[in-house]
Amino acid sequence: MLLLDEITQHAVPLWVLGASSVTNHGLRRLPGAFDFAAQLRACPLRYVLDDGLTEACTDLALAGGDRLSGCLDLIRLPARRFWVEWNDSLRGRLLRSLDAGAGQDLRACSRAGALVQSSADGRRGLLHSFWKDADGIVCLAPLETHLDLSGEWPRTGRRGGWTFDADARLVEPQDPELETLLECMRFRFQEQWAAYYREAQLSPVAAEQLLRASLATVARDMPIVLAFALLLGARNAVQQAAADRGALNRRRLARHKPPLLEHIEVRCLAGVEPSYGHGEAEQGSGRRKPRLHHVRGHLMRRANELFWRRAHLRGRASAGRVLTRTVQLSFAARAP
Repeated sequence: MLLLDEITQHAVPLWVLGASSVTNHGLRRLPGAFDFAAQLRACPLRYVLDDGLTEACTDLALAGGDRLSGCLDLIRLPARRFWVEWNDSLRGRLLRSLDAGAGQDLRACSRAGALVQSSADGRRGLLHSFWKDADGIVCLAPLETHLDLSGEWPRTGRRGGWTFDADARLVEPQDPELETLLECMRFRFQEQWAAYYREAQLSPVAAEQLLRASLATVARDMPIVLAFALLLGARNAVQQAAADRGALNRRRLARHKPPLLEHIEVRCLAGVEPSYGHGEAEQGSGRRKPRLHHVRGHLMRRANELFWRRAHLRGRASAGRVLTRTVQLSFAARAP
């Protein structure tokens, strides 16, 4: 079952032990996936990415070359409200293969998704992250991800250490291109979660550890959504097909089960096709054949056209070779 159906059919209200005595019998109600079920049912656009597109978005989000930071002016979130869901176990494996620090990801799950609210121009947004944990519980991240592609955040004038009602940001001073992308994002605890943690009166060290752990669960979601929005806005980059749930839902209703939600299945048109061994062309050249190694995907931009060099294997590969490695993405010219 897709995560969007898990949320609308199986999520339950979240009760936790209260941090103070001013709670209902020691329990406190906090926002969880259950509280967003109605919003997800009413969401006008629900996208489910296939594995090929999940891989493509992961490559783009972490690509070398211009990365997403060189294409921020081309990105427009596709609607005022939409849902995006992907295979998170696949994304985790890809991140580990790219040595992108995925070992620190605390969200070991099979599927994940994001409910996104956007401004009318598609340049600002608010993202809530969801996933299903190893115990089968549908989870909502306490941290919200805020987006402003112009990076124009108001100055708070705050002094001193970080507090639970303040925005958090990620920095990467050793990587200017990644720093440009991170500058477009801010992370903030939902109000009820912030109040809960304030009442817990955590030490500064414990508060920082909690913040770092929370960031580790959500920091990679917005880049995936932005990569998807970039591909969605390009000509002939993805293929969309409405999932036909009619016959299945009629059978479910006959068994008094709730219907599954309609959604759009999206796949990447630039695929990787299997073939035979890679590197045989160098036979007889006198050169030593290169060892099999991974080449990270990267973007090259010329005006409103992107050339995307997909991640691929180079060298000898008995399992096959990548036939299509360079994909040209073109966009409509934007008015100045």
